[in-house]
Amino acid sequence: MKNLGYGKEYKYAHSYSGNFISDNFLPEEIKGTVFYDPGANLKEEDVRKRLIAMWKDIYNYDKK
Repeated sequence: MKNLGYGKEYKYAHSYSGNFISDNFLPEEIKGTVFYDPGANLKEEDVRKRLIAMWKDIYNYDKK
């Protein structure tokens, strides 16, 4: 498969800072859909801060 070019442009998230890449492979019909909204407690507020930092241009996690 590799000789056919599969995975040629693949970015392994764990090779990048913060183990994150901003590539988004969702189908057009559901792009921008928020599947998880952190709750109002200390631990989940930390999660919200990370989501804001990672996806600030795509999802509105900071609009709580």
